[in-house]
Amino acid sequence: MLSRSQATVFPPAGGFTLVEVLVAIVVLSIGILGVAALQTRGLVQGQGGLQASQAITLANAYADMMRANPVGAEDGDYQISDPINSPPSTAPTASCTFTATPSPCTAAQIAAWDQYSWFKQVGDTLPGGLAQVQCIDGANCASSSIQTIRVFWDQARTGVQGLGCSADSSVDLACVTISLQP
Repeated sequence: MLSRSQATVFPPAGGFTLVEVLVAIVVLSIGILGVAALQTRGLVQGQGGLQASQAITLANAYADMMRANPVGAEDGDYQISDPINSPPSTAPTASCTFTATPSPCTAAQIAAWDQYSWFKQVGDTLPGGLAQVQCIDGANCASSSIQTIRVFWDQARTGVQGLGCSADSSVDLACVTISLQP
C-alpha cells in the first residue's frame, strides 16, 4: 500500500467545457454566414456586370445596323420613341436578311427588319429588356444628326419600368446609352 507521501497527485482536470464548445460553434457559424453573404453579393454583382456588357454589345450592334443603312437611319426608320408601348411585336412582311446578292429590300424594309430582329434579341437576352432610339434633333433625322440608343433592363428583377436611368433600382430600369452619328 502507498503511503500518503507516495501517492500520485494529478493536476486539476482541464479542457473544453460545453460552454466553450457552444461559443466556438456560434463564432464559426457567424463566419460561415459572412462568407456566404459575400459570395452571394459577388454573384449578384457579376450578373449585373454581365448584363451591362450584353447591353453594350446590343447597343453597338444596333449602331452598326444603322451605319450599314444610312438612308434608313437618316429617314428615322430606326427610331423607337416609346420603348414600352411601341416595340415591334410582329416580323415585317419582307425578311431582309443578309445574302450574297444585293438585297431586294428598300432602306425602310431593311430598317424594319433590323429593328424587329434586334428588339427581339434585346428582350431575349436581358431580363425585362427594352430599347429606345431617338434623334437628338427630334423626329427629323439628318445625315449630321446625333442619334441616341438606350438599352434598358430590370437588373434587380423587381418589375419596375422607370426609364430615368438612375441608380435607384426600385424606381428605374438599369440602362446603357450610346450616341452615334451614322
